[in-house]
Amino acid sequence: MKHRRWTMRSAILISCIACVLIALLLQTFLFQRSLRQQIRTESVTENETALGRLQTDIASFIFNFKSEMLTTYNESDLMEGLRAAASDEDADLKAFYWRTWYLGRKRFTSDDRLLAMYLYDANDNLVSTYRYNCTTFPRNIYNADYDMNTESVTEYLESDRSDLLITGYYNPDEGKNVVRFVLKLHTYDEERLDLGYLVCDIDAAALVTIMEKYVDVSQVCLWLQPLGDRAVAVTGDSSQEQVSMREEVSEIIENSYEEVSLGDEYENYYLIQVGQEEYNLTAFALVSQSLMTAAQQALVRTLIVIMILMIAAVGLFVIVLTGWLTKPLEEMRNSIERIKNGETDLRVQPAGWSEEVEVLGTEFNEMLDQIQAMAQEEYKYKLMVERTEYKMLQAQINPHFLYNTLDTMSGIANAQNCPPGQRSVQLPVGYFPLQSEYDGRAFNGTAGDGACPELSLCDGCAQWFIDCL
Repeated sequence: MKHRRWTMRSAILISCIACVLIALLLQTFLFQRSLRQQIRTESVTENETALGRLQTDIASFIFNFKSEMLTTYNESDLMEGLRAAASDEDADLKAFYWRTWYLGRKRFTSDDRLLAMYLYDANDNLVSTYRYNCTTFPRNIYNADYDMNTESVTEYLESDRSDLLITGYYNPDEGKNVVRFVLKLHTYDEERLDLGYLVCDIDAAALVTIMEKYVDVSQVCLWLQPLGDRAVAVTGDSSQEQVSMREEVSEIIENSYEEVSLGDEYENYYLIQVGQEEYNLTAFALVSQSLMTAAQQALVRTLIVIMILMIAAVGLFVIVLTGWLTKPLEEMRNSIERIKNGETDLRVQPAGWSEEVEVLGTEFNEMLDQIQAMAQEEYKYKLMVERTEYKMLQAQINPHFLYNTLDTMSGIANAQNCPPGQRSVQLPVGYFPLQSEYDGRAFNGTAGDGACPELSLCDGCAQWFIDCL
């Protein structure tokens, strides 16, 4: 089976498509390597921006709530009673037992979602209590049947901090997370005497509502947590794996955030955190890497579609281009095939877009003309040789017949018993070769040296005429 070689058009077409394909594959490979980091950076930046806006809104909510708590200072009689209790432990504050109920009803709005309010004097004695539901919230936070995270309150009260304490706990009776705000009450003179503190418990849903406005909670696990304390608000349609990861990170933040630095990645999740300047409340988000992988796969699919379209476009362009480039060569090849098959008078058309193609066609035609002229000369030479050989054979045959004729006459004279006639016939034979084969061998007789039959014959004739004279 004859091996079919590539045409120039096929070679150019495949080479161009191969180069484009290699370039696109290389671009895809490099794109894949840089895409993950780029998507991660963009996603983290986008989530950090969203968490930043969230923290701004949360800080505004806390500021407004703190302002409502500060209205307690407007209750001058209450402040006087607390001042008296700070200097005299036996001071009677029973008259202010319903004051928190008044403050809760008059100073806070429904958007604050206030669940309970506790007012204590400087000696941790309960002064007044307001509870949204008396059966699910205790009368005194220090005498609760469940963990209300009073350790954080005690630590705050024993410290020199004067800012707003933000902490939280889980109320099993209500089945919800509760955010707690604790504000120290003190005088604003040089003595700065501690008068007591105000504890406000609100529904964590007030913060969750704000959180859900800025982050897609169907894809992100988001929570608010003070550093060194428990998480106070959690939202997001989290999987079991995501919940376990959040609890692990939350435990680190609560117990050892000062010794252990949080990483950016935890297994298959990215951890993003944005804090606040005024309040100890940080927003944390666990973003699944599969979301970024999905975006990466979508971009890769788009790139593959673009690559296929580019290959198709380049292929079409190269087909048209190679057709125009190789058309003169294909016509030249077809003409050569016809010349090879017997059309010797046919010539190629030396026309095309390239000077090289034109020179090649012209030179090929000149070569064909030279070959044809040489063939005609060779044919004439062969005819000349054949004619020469024919004349040489004819020159050999004539003496042969002459010798045979004389020999026949000699035989007749001898048969008629005519010696004179026999001698007259045999006389020329002595001057001619006795061998007439044209084979270049020696002759018998006196004439010539046997080098050439024709010369020997001529020499014999000359000697005969001389002797006759």
